[in-house]
Amino acid sequence: MHPSGACIAAVLKDPITALMGGEEKMAIVNVRSRFTSGYNQDALTTTTEGERVLNFGKLTTTGDLADGIFARADNLTIRNFARIETGGLGAAGILGTGNDVSIENYGTVVTRGGFFDPDPNVEGDEAFSEGVVTIGDRFHIANFGTVRVEGESATGLSGVGADGTIINYGHVESTSFNSSLIASIGDNATSINAGLISAGGSDNAAMFARGADAAAVNLGRIFINGTVMVGIQGVLENTHITNRGVIRVTGDESAGMGGFGNNQEISNFGLIETEGTLATGMAARGGGPLQLPGLDSDVLNTGRITTEGDIAFGIAIGVGRFGFIAAGNGEITNRGIIETRGDGAAGIVLIGDGHHLTNSGRIKADGETFDSEVHGVFRAAGVLVSGDDVLLENTRSGVIESGDAASAAVELNVLEREGLPAEGMSSQLANSGLVRGVNTAIVGGDGQETVINRGRIVGNVELSGGDDTFAFAKGSVLAGNLFLGEGADLVFVENGSGRTGVADFIAGDASGDTIDVSAFFSDFGELQDAIRQNTRGDVVIRLDNNDTLVLAGVQVNVLNAADFIFGM
Repeated sequence: MHPSGACIAAVLKDPITALMGGEEKMAIVNVRSRFTSGYNQDALTTTTEGERVLNFGKLTTTGDLADGIFARADNLTIRNFARIETGGLGAAGILGTGNDVSIENYGTVVTRGGFFDPDPNVEGDEAFSEGVVTIGDRFHIANFGTVRVEGESATGLSGVGADGTIINYGHVESTSFNSSLIASIGDNATSINAGLISAGGSDNAAMFARGADAAAVNLGRIFINGTVMVGIQGVLENTHITNRGVIRVTGDESAGMGGFGNNQEISNFGLIETEGTLATGMAARGGGPLQLPGLDSDVLNTGRITTEGDIAFGIAIGVGRFGFIAAGNGEITNRGIIETRGDGAAGIVLIGDGHHLTNSGRIKADGETFDSEVHGVFRAAGVLVSGDDVLLENTRSGVIESGDAASAAVELNVLEREGLPAEGMSSQLANSGLVRGVNTAIVGGDGQETVINRGRIVGNVELSGGDDTFAFAKGSVLAGNLFLGEGADLVFVENGSGRTGVADFIAGDASGDTIDVSAFFSDFGELQDAIRQNTRGDVVIRLDNNDTLVLAGVQVNVLNAADFIFGM
């Protein structure tokens, strides 16, 4: 990229062995301030394999493609203890090209230029004003100081190659556009933030990973203020992104963590806070330049996620800025806390087929309805599903709740997506914990919804259209009414279910609604002996000494054997 120039430095036998990893080696040691203003005129260069470079002098360049330190060779070691500042297009603070390059910054690196494109008709010849960058396998970058980039598409710390590592103990900051502050690009490349990343501007990612088994891990703090921003981002296939620290995001259409592609592994063990419209704690979907289908993502939250804003989500699968984007077969696990506040906001949104959610933590949504020009009508919900063959499991310790009378704790295939009618979709909720709404706990759409309640449901259950199923399991509680809605619906009543009931059961041969009482009766004649009509006009069926079924507003003389399923 740069021709080798005269290296203005003092060449010493290295008495400072601690700076060079404990070995006595020849080293280039610069102690003078250097300034260049010409095109492609680097302040300090080397092309010698195995070279060791120590910089203690201030380096300043203003020309395009003029790097502070440029090194092209294998097995290089570069240590910076001073200030490096570049102002030209495509001018990096420190650039090392070659395999086994190690760069450590203890000083300050500032780049102000944008990207340089010598020939717009040729792809891949662009140069960027990176802070510290290596190109080659087995790279090592460590920042103990400050790195600040201001130009478009500039990266603070960047490693391009396989099996490399980047770690930040200091401060990396940017106010640019379309940039990454720390980027590991290559198979098995890893970036770690143990310090502070702060980003403004727009379309930026604080941490970025691309490549098979590439990883990005936050152990420190990430603070973001801007639109279309991501705290930690993994793209294409088989990347692993993890938060064990703090991510705070302020800005519309931004996310704390995002995996975009196939087989993304996204894990939060720390704190994620977002504020803004369509701001998301953790996101996974397909799309991107290769239009990947967004399959088989693995999303885990054991920490805390809070969102503040309309149509903002704690975890969102298959939701993009410009609509719904392909996603399927996601495995989502929540063992932590997710809280959202805003109209149309939801704790977890699952768009697409084959998703599986397991919740043993707490999910809460507070908000009403939001009508989005792009996404349609969103009603706030603890968990919102739009897809086929989707399974939600709320374990004994799991809590899903909504805090507003206009919202539901769980919404199953109510959301309308263009060209995808809910009639062909099925979803299942298996509840062993607590599902609670102010008025409505669970609402279904026109698909085939199945609700198996082994825990507690507080609020009404409204299954609406489609052929739906509701099961009263042993020891379960429904503190509300069950509305089956339209369709040929099925109700299971297990032994030990206590007092159960249906608010809108339609009796008679033509209704299609059926109640499975096979745990109690073998035929209709046996059931008739247990039926009575109460003073409110309801049918009361005494199933046994402990269990009762109430059919609100149903007359005894309308019931017949076709309304029930009996045991042998």
